[in-house]
Amino acid sequence: FCLSRGLGDVYKRQLLVAAVAAYAANDPSPIIVLVPTEADARNFMVHHLEPVAEVTPALSGIFADDNVAGRNTILQKRYPGGSLKVISARAPRNLRAHTAKVLLADEVSGMDITAEGNPLLLAEKRTLSYPDRKIVCGSTPTTEDICLISKQYAESDRRVFEVQCVECHDRAEIVWKDIRWDDRNPDSAAWACPNCGCIVPETRKADMVAAGKWRATRPEVQDHAGFKLSALVSLMPNASWPNLVREFLAAKGNADNLRVFVNTVLAETWRDQSG
Repeated sequence: FCLSRGLGDVYKRQLLVAAVAAYAANDPSPIIVLVPTEADARNFMVHHLEPVAEVTPALSGIFADDNVAGRNTILQKRYPGGSLKVISARAPRNLRAHTAKVLLADEVSGMDITAEGNPLLLAEKRTLSYPDRKIVCGSTPTTEDICLISKQYAESDRRVFEVQCVECHDRAEIVWKDIRWDDRNPDSAAWACPNCGCIVPETRKADMVAAGKWRATRPEVQDHAGFKLSALVSLMPNASWPNLVREFLAAKGNADNLRVFVNTVLAETWRDQSG
């Protein structure tokens, strides 16, 4: 799934934590969580998974520290019927000794290609012995041609989130080209429905999102679901259309700043046009 800052970082990680917890409690399995760096690995375990495990009755004691002979197990946990390993993509050799039924990869576009190859592909090889394996990859996109998450999305059924217009009731994805505003007045930002042309203000966004649905644009692709979601449908105050217009106007004169906007707000890859 390809996500923007407006919806992605917090909710994506919550989704991955929920997946780990659900498998540990209901379907104990060998699990690998792949993240870009070891600092990310420690952050995932210490600041995201362990706090959830401590307050969830179904997980009581499952991830208890099993330090054996002084071995640091902060990134490796065993529990009845399964195990959890949080591994840095910068050290792909750590994958060699492990197999997993469940692979959860976070911020895959932030992973470096090492001398051993694409760490995501290397991790996927560790799931081959499980016919019922589950692989989930999530990330904010980066630069076109080298973005790992966009390549994953391109191979999927490419689902988009479509809202229901409050006027014509047809469905459409909210994209940046349909956001309109009066010159020098970001507070006027609204969405122009591509089907009927009506102008929908920010105050109606929540209603449209509540009635939204996912649609696969390549339904012929089976067993590979892909989801893309931008900040344009976020109901967070900082992701209101007027605020995003302000961000765009502040960024558009600088290629580096505009790239951040395209990647983190629109959940789109950046195309280098410096040439």
